[in-house]
Amino acid sequence: MKFSIEKNHLKNILFTLQHFLDKKDLSQITSHIFIKVKNKKLILKANNYEMGLKIESDSAKIENEGIATANGKQLLDIIKNLPDGDIEIYKSNNFLIINQEHSIFKLSMFNAKEYEKFPTIENKSKIKIDNSKFLEAIKRVIPSIDNNNSKFELNGALIN
Repeated sequence: MKFSIEKNHLKNILFTLQHFLDKKDLSQITSHIFIKVKNKKLILKANNYEMGLKIESDSAKIENEGIATANGKQLLDIIKNLPDGDIEIYKSNNFLIINQEHSIFKLSMFNAKEYEKFPTIENKSKIKIDNSKFLEAIKRVIPSIDNNNSKFELNGALIN
């Protein structure tokens, strides 16, 4: 697996995925982001066994296909501290290598084949939502969500 991607684009993706990682136990695969390069797409997933998120990007320049995992927090910390520009990421032995100009970082990986499978959504009904309208609706609802109530029904919002 080998690809390159613009730093700010990758940083935004990794920042979004942080909410879906297990932060309590860093020795678990759920603290890692699953990285897959296939069919000219970069696919990143985060999953903490309760909820997950999958992001696909066409912005990466793909050299080799493959799969890998990396600790999500460590990966984001490295990417945030790099200067703007393209970053090269590749797999070497059991390590994920992050390379930019004179900087090289090495992160240990779990076996990517053991990563929790995401449910498939083929043959299920789908809706298409305009991003800006959806974000505006969420911004209006957020003030009414109670995060400290023991009744879990009041700790979220119903999307109907």
